[in-house]
Amino acid sequence: MFALYSPKASFTQDKYVATCSATFVTFTDNSIGSNIVNHFWDFGEGLGMQAGSTSMFNKYDVPNVYKVCHIVETVFGCRDTICKDTGFLITRVFSSVSYKYLDSCGTGKIEFVLRTENASKVQVVNFGSITPSDIVTHDTSCGIPGKPNCIDTFNISFFNPGTYTPFIIVDDRGGCPPRVLPQNYPNINVFTPPKAKIGVSDTFICKHETIDFVDSTTYAQTRLRNEWTLFGNPSNSSNQSVSSKYDVAGNYNVKLFVEDSVHCIDSIIQKIIVNDKPIADFNIADNCLGDSSRFKDISTLTPNNKNWWHYGLTAGDTSIKVDGGLIYANPGTYTVTLQIEDVNSCKDTVQKVINIYAPPKADFDSSGFCVGVPTNLNNKSVAGTNPFGGVYSNWDLDNPPSSASSVASPSTTYTTAGNKNVKLVVTDTKGCMDSVTKIVPIYGSPFAKFGALPAKTCFGVPIVFTDSSIPSSAPIVTWDWDLDGIAPLDGNGPTIPPFSYKVAGNYLPKLNIVDANGCKSSQQISVLIRNKPIVNFTYNPQTCIDTLIDFNNTSPSASDIVAWTWNFGELPLPYVDAQTFDTKYAFPKDGNYTVTLIGVDNIGCKDTVQYAVKIDAPPLLKHDPSAPDTSICFGASVLVKVSGAQNYSWKGNPFLKKISGDTVVLISPPVNLLVRYAGTNGVCPEQEDSFLIRVVDKLDLNITAAVTKIISGQEIKLKANIKGVFDSLTWAPNSRISCLNCLEPKVTPITTTTYKAEIVYSNLKGYQCRNADSITIFVSDSCSEKNITMPNAFTPSAASNNKFFVMGPALSEVKFFRVFDRWGNIIFEKYNLIANDPNYGWDGRQQNSDKEMESGVYIYQIGVECTNGNLLTISRDVTLLR
Repeated sequence: MFALYSPKASFTQDKYVATCSATFVTFTDNSIGSNIVNHFWDFGEGLGMQAGSTSMFNKYDVPNVYKVCHIVETVFGCRDTICKDTGFLITRVFSSVSYKYLDSCGTGKIEFVLRTENASKVQVVNFGSITPSDIVTHDTSCGIPGKPNCIDTFNISFFNPGTYTPFIIVDDRGGCPPRVLPQNYPNINVFTPPKAKIGVSDTFICKHETIDFVDSTTYAQTRLRNEWTLFGNPSNSSNQSVSSKYDVAGNYNVKLFVEDSVHCIDSIIQKIIVNDKPIADFNIADNCLGDSSRFKDISTLTPNNKNWWHYGLTAGDTSIKVDGGLIYANPGTYTVTLQIEDVNSCKDTVQKVINIYAPPKADFDSSGFCVGVPTNLNNKSVAGTNPFGGVYSNWDLDNPPSSASSVASPSTTYTTAGNKNVKLVVTDTKGCMDSVTKIVPIYGSPFAKFGALPAKTCFGVPIVFTDSSIPSSAPIVTWDWDLDGIAPLDGNGPTIPPFSYKVAGNYLPKLNIVDANGCKSSQQISVLIRNKPIVNFTYNPQTCIDTLIDFNNTSPSASDIVAWTWNFGELPLPYVDAQTFDTKYAFPKDGNYTVTLIGVDNIGCKDTVQYAVKIDAPPLLKHDPSAPDTSICFGASVLVKVSGAQNYSWKGNPFLKKISGDTVVLISPPVNLLVRYAGTNGVCPEQEDSFLIRVVDKLDLNITAAVTKIISGQEIKLKANIKGVFDSLTWAPNSRISCLNCLEPKVTPITTTTYKAEIVYSNLKGYQCRNADSITIFVSDSCSEKNITMPNAFTPSAASNNKFFVMGPALSEVKFFRVFDRWGNIIFEKYNLIANDPNYGWDGRQQNSDKEMESGVYIYQIGVECTNGNLLTISRDVTLLR
């Protein structure tokens, strides 16, 4: 053990007497003791201890006697303290004056706040327009020394607008010269307020009229804002000019509030009188053209009122009549205006619209002028200008006993020829009407007749049609032939060319004729056409190539047919078997074929039937990859695509995944695997194929390290553990690593790094596979005491070279190594040593004397540099055992 001796604190000061100004005092350390490294000072102003140096100065502004303390501390933490009074008194004026105010409008007041010590009075000078004097003197009660927090207030009032600048002098109670306080006070402004004024277009108005107001205020400063309050109207405004419409009679107060840019304000109220007004109104009704229109005045009147009418015709049709009547010369829409005025000159106007409707225009035409044929009367009447309804029609058809009709466009059938007097009367919903009478002529009709030769035959045989129609009062001008919808012929003559029907059956040809008056007639006759023969056969619709197919004739009309023709869809000429009813045939190639059978009867009628036959071919299987066997690495897969068939099936493969139906599959076997699959085309027999997948066994790889958390720049060893034979080994990244293909490389990363090793290995056939592993080395930039791993006790031994030396991971150099005895004497000291090397340690002897030190506790200090460049200084103790 050794003893640490405490220092002796002491200091001196350069001043003991103060003046009227602030006093700076210098304090100098003269403490006794070795290894003093820290100084702390307290200057007695209530701020507490603060770190400093051997020489310090402090400024004192407040009169007082202060107690100053000084603390010294050695490198081993030993301290000593000394406190003593300064022994001086500061005598001077300590003052501050402030005031608070707001820029005022018209008049104002300033309140001064005085904080002072040792002062007798305060003078405020050069306040401009302040009356009665430009100097205001205030005797303060806060002038007694030792009262720095005393507050005194006093006021100064002013009444005229202007700008005022304060200048403040403080007299010293202790004899120091008067003090002029800093002239940094802002100016005080007293402003002329605005004079509110309203400009108004009128103050006496009628209800529902609009009145305009203008802000005519006189401003000494710039206008900031104004606010209008239009009493009786819910709308307020801040515009320079405003308008208001008053819908209720009465007396109103309009208020204007104004504010200028320095926030001076004023307001004014303007009275407005609003009179009631009459209400104009009259009755009016729409009319037809030519009727008299009358207007009834029903206004709410006041005594001695006046009224004016305007009928919507010209600018000069004004009348002062209370009731007016007028027949308008033209249809249209007219705006009728009535204006009235009472004794207060308040007016009201009302406008209403009267419609003068033009009546409808009756008109019609007709079609169908033949006896026994409906005559259609087409109503072509035009509605008038009435927009509220259509036109109603009433007819006199001149066809007893049912001559009357109210249908818009009726139809009637006349039984006698002659001229008919037909009348139409039309009326709209307003009662406006019109009528028209026209002569409708009715004519006699012709008689249609024709014949067919022959009337019974097979289809395809020409038939001659002959006209024998009889005309009436006018010649026949049109012959329209309709051969039962099979082939309608529109002809202009009585004859047509011979015609052949294409389908057997019963037909009803028809002839339509029209004479010169438009009268029509028609006749229909019967024609029988014999049916064609019907053929059919059965067969196997799908088979494989070179397979004989039976074609069995199943024609229902076989007894009427005398010739057969077969076509199998592959020869340029039909294959004909005239001797047999059925036939057989084998197709040599796959594909789709059309087989045709034709049958012909004894009068040349024939029928044809066709069917499709599909011929399949056996599959020709292929797989890609096409090699008989395929090698893969353990864990890999083979993508196989098969072709040559329409449908596929895979035989007993649990490692297969279908990618695209059955044609593209992914196979992932863990061991060698024989893959079998089959394919079919249509109805042909199934075909099978196979291939072998060889799997290279996985070679295990594992990377280890003694530690995975190091300091930047520290070297560690990595190890690749491989269970088996491999072809090559590669490490990455390739920086700060001792070798790229050895099993145990050394690495010195400066940042956190992930190292990866990859091996390549082969099977017997030379197929190469790969495997990889990685490890992350976490690198820290900080180096701390945790990196120093020295023991806390040791026993020196020369035989075993047992020494006390600096140890720890990530240490690059020992800058110094010192050992102290119990009295603080250095017994061992070395510089720039190699870390973790016992040759550079302490052997328990005193340096330079070879004296063995006694058992006990010793203090040591070391300074080391880490591999990342950080420096550490550490003090610890170690126990020496003998």
